[in-house]
Formats: sequence, structure tokens, C-alpha cells
Amino acid sequence: MLKHYNLNYQAYNAKYFYYDYFVSSPNDLTNCIKRGNNNWDIWKEFYGIDLSFINRNESTDFFKIILESSNYKSVVVNIDPFYCYWSPFYQKAHYFHLLLIINVSNDKYKCFDVYYNTVGYIEVDRNIIEENYSKYFVFNLNCDHEFNIEILLTRIKKLLCNFNYNLKAKKNEIFDYIISNCRTAFFSDNLGTSSLLMHLLWISEDKKHFPIALKYIEENLNKSLFSEVYELFLNSSSNFKLLKSILTKYALTGVLKEKNVSNILDNVFMNDMLIIEKMKRSLANII
Repeated sequence: MLKHYNLNYQAYNAKYFYYDYFVSSPNDLTNCIKRGNNNWDIWKEFYGIDLSFINRNESTDFFKIILESSNYKSVVVNIDPFYCYWSPFYQKAHYFHLLLIINVSNDKYKCFDVYYNTVGYIEVDRNIIEENYSKYFVFNLNCDHEFNIEILLTRIKKLLCNFNYNLKAKKNEIFDYIISNCRTAFFSDNLGTSSLLMHLLWISEDKKHFPIALKYIEENLNKSLFSEVYELFLNSSSNFKLLKSILTKYALTGVLKEKNVSNILDNVFMNDMLIIEKMKRSLANII
């Protein structure tokens, strides 16, 4: 949506900056290692957009809503990519994904989705959207809202200040959690839809996406500030992919290489600390 309307979409990637990966949830073992959330209304703060979702209602004439809104408002649906044939997660994983509807015909919606090749535009049969969306929102694009790079800088600085330096405790809670549970507790469903493995994949991808926001800052300030941290983020991404690979093998064979898991987690949290320290120094150089 942001990319379609050219709304400084690069800054949105700041959403993917987090360094806590564990949520204590004894009643839901598969969700204890989770993709992070830095908990702020980035849509409102960065873009002046209020997201007010309307839940699916079988009595709603969704097509009529689209027809009435498409000429002067933007309509976005929240849809499970498990049912979206163009998505890399098609029939592999269940989660929620935003899809922008930009035009409509009798039997198809013209949509914009970042998952569709490099262009993003795709025509989708109406029944796919109407049968599988979970909620939607309609909003007026606020063309008068001006993005301020200072907002992005301030937010990142706050997140840096909240870093927990107790690396040993953070590492141990995840390590103990992994080795103390049997594989059937982790992988009760199909591996392709395993929540645990999907969260590890998302974390890995987020580590590659956040630097887009840093590069956006550099472009706006015309300064090279974060060159030392880009490789660290790639290392972090690789560590989470490796952990996912080890746990996948554990699911398939029943053999868990605990030493390898321990080493990876050491690397994850040490890498995080280096990222935090280098970013603090880089931001201190901004006048």
C-alpha cells in the first residue's frame, strides 16, 4: 500500500527492529519463540493514517463496499496468504497479510501485493478475496501529511535505549525452552505450517528488512552512518535461518544438536549487542 502510493515505504521497515524473541506462553508451546513487535502505531505516526479494521460479516456485501469506495478511498483487506496462489506461502502457512484493492471489474479485483513478482499488480478472482478475507479497512489518503525523518530517528533511538544487556538470561530462556520440550510439542502439525518455524523465518527476513530504513535515513541525510551494521544484520538473519534448519532436522529425525543450538544463540545475542552499540555511536554522529 505504501509503495503503491509512494509514501516513504522504506521508513516502514523500522517496524522490523526488535531484539526480544521469546514470549512465555506455557499453554501454547509453538508460539513461545515469536517475531518481535516494537509496539507503536507506525501508520498514524509516520503517515497520518488511521487503521480502523472492520471484521468480516457474512451479511456484508463486500463487492458493493469496494464499488462505493474505490473511486475516492483506498480499501485494504486482511487475507490469509495460504489461499493466495501468487504468494510464496500459498498452501504452506497461515497468517495475516494486507492486500490493497485498487480497481474492480465484474469478476476480478485489481490488487497491489508486494509478493507478486517485482511489479506488485495482479488481477485476482473475486471469489478468492471474498471467501478468504478476515477483515478490511477503508481510509482516505492524507496527502497533506508530511513525513519527518526526525520521527524515524527518535523512534530508533528509543528502541536502542530499551535494549536488555542481560544476554545470558535471554539466551538461557530460549535454550532451556528448546531442550526441555519434546519435538511433538513443537511440531504437532505439518512442518510447512509450523508456527515455530515460520516465526524463525520471519525473524530472519526482518533482519534483512530493517536496514532498508537505515539506508533511507542515510539517503535523506546524505551521510554514510550505518555501514558497520549492515553485515551484522545479515549475520543475524543467517543465524536464525540456521536455527530453523537445526530445528527442522530435529522434527524429522528426533535428534537435537544442543551444542549447535547453544552456539547459535550465543551468536544471536552477541550480534544484537554489537548492532546496538554501533548504531548508538552512529546516531550520536548526527547533528
